[in-house]
Amino acid sequence: MYYPNHLPYHNSPFLLTEEECENPRQVIPFFFDCYGYPLTMHYLQLWINTAFAYRRFNHRTALEMLDIKSQLMRLLEAASILTDNGLSDIPAADTDLFNPCWYYDPCPGYTAWDFFPRHLSQQEYRTPYLVLEECTRKRTLPEWRSILDDLYDSACYRSTNGEVQSGTIYQDTNEDNIMQRCRQLLKLVEACHQILVREIAVPEASKAGATAKKTSTVKKAAHA
Repeated sequence: MYYPNHLPYHNSPFLLTEEECENPRQVIPFFFDCYGYPLTMHYLQLWINTAFAYRRFNHRTALEMLDIKSQLMRLLEAASILTDNGLSDIPAADTDLFNPCWYYDPCPGYTAWDFFPRHLSQQEYRTPYLVLEECTRKRTLPEWRSILDDLYDSACYRSTNGEVQSGTIYQDTNEDNIMQRCRQLLKLVEACHQILVREIAVPEASKAGATAKKTSTVKKAAHA
């Protein structure tokens, strides 16, 4: 596998704001606010399948994939600076791994089954930060940028006369294990959703519940 020599600053999170660099966890809810978990997984799987096949996206879908590509890179940049605080882990004593509280983020039109992660090992499911560490350990940020560029080119680019270019991702990339990298991207999205459900959404829900309770108390006091 060949990659150009990168300067140290190439490993910086270019797409994150200063505030997001200080608190990279806020990148995760923003990511899922864009498309939601089930739709994101659908688009990502479709993108990977198309990159490996002899076909290309139409222009409208290519624009959707361009945005998803950018959001995925932001997620990878956040993963490179996130640290595990243990709040997303499933306790070792808990044997009910199919409890929806570990993975389900209620959404109209979807059931808990649509949110269950299908690419994580049991260990990764219990400790989702392992996936983020693996992505950072296996490839650097410049390498991930090249991988996403190759995936996008293979799924979206057409020749100048409008004809679909023949060939698959294997002919367009220097990555020696592109299938494994694609699997890591799927696992990254699943792991980040586990972090969202277990660590980020729970405090927000508690805060919203506390606010509602406080409002109700104030109203009762006013009527009294």
